[in-house]
Formats: sequence, structure tokens, C-alpha cells
Amino acid sequence: MRVLAALKQFQFSTGARPEYADLQRLNVGSIRGGVGPEAQDWRAPLVPDFCTVRATARFAPDQTPESAIAEIDDLLGNLKAGDPEPEYRIELAPPEVKHVMPPFEVDQGDPFVQRIAANHRALSGRKPRIGAVAPYRYYGPDAGHLAASGMRGLVYGPGGVFNTLADERVATADIVLAARAYAGSRGRPTGRALGRCCR
Repeated sequence: MRVLAALKQFQFSTGARPEYADLQRLNVGSIRGGVGPEAQDWRAPLVPDFCTVRATARFAPDQTPESAIAEIDDLLGNLKAGDPEPEYRIELAPPEVKHVMPPFEVDQGDPFVQRIAANHRALSGRKPRIGAVAPYRYYGPDAGHLAASGMRGLVYGPGGVFNTLADERVATADIVLAARAYAGSRGRPTGRALGRCCR
């Protein structure tokens, strides 16, 4: 329980810039205890001696999974200093389960970013939000993998209002706007129809 309480209050400290201050967090997603390392749950033990805590983390682009693990290890090491009996082990989820979505960031002054921003303004009449925009900075886009392979990119597209809702969808006008912004065409999208999608 002390470990869970500490993890709940935990925030990463290294590499945080002001725009990522709220991002630096860890969330406990599942707790499985009392069934041993092999999860043999046919009989609850009299004295539960093993617990698995699974968590997801969000950290800044200039941090690494290794630095994140090191900070969590420091946290648990400090707890152990006050109570040396418990043992712990920290590990990343294996790649075949779910591994790391690399942090992604592109220079706001990059010509590609500026071109899309200019197209967006011309098409919509509104200045786009650029940078570590919440809640999108919490997502794990494939752009991180592409950047790690040497490709330049950005995260821009339709939607936002209905993201992660039970009936997730985007407005057709937003789809047209994004397509035209990428294509560089001039002309204002119209319409209020909704295009629906499923996850």
C-alpha cells in the first residue's frame, strides 16, 4: 500500500520543460496480488507474498525509458530504506505485449510545420494550436517510431471534440480541412456531417 501511495504521488523530475510539467506522470493501471508470480489463482494464500503492479508512464521528449525506470527505482529504493524486508523488481513490458511509444517532438520553426500551419490558417481562418497541446501530448502517436527511423513529421489531423468517447467520431468538415491543409489547396471546407469510426 505504501508503494501504491508513493506511485500515485510520483512525477518524473528530469528533463521536464514548463510545457511538459503536467505530463510527467505515472498511472497505476492494474494490481494483481496474492496469486504468486505465475498468477495461479485457484487458491488464495493464507499469507499473500507477491504482487504485480502494472503502470503506464508519460514523460518528456528529452527523457528515455531508461531514465524513467531509474527514477522509479530511486523512489522504491527510498521506500525500502525505511522498510528493508520487501523486495521489488522493475521492468518494461515486453515488446510483444506493449513496449514503449517513443516521445515525439518536432521544432515549431520547421518549414514543414510552418507550411501546414499556414495552410490551416488560410483554410479555416483560425490560427492552429502548436506545441505540447493537452490532451494530445498524452497520446502515443506512431510519429515517434517514424522519427526514430529518421523521418520528419508532425501530428496534425481532424477531430478533437469527440476523441476517446464511446461514440468516437470526427466532423466531415474537419477531415476535409486536414486533407486540404496537407495537400496545400486553398478553399474553405464546409458542412457539418459527421464521419463515424470505430476503434
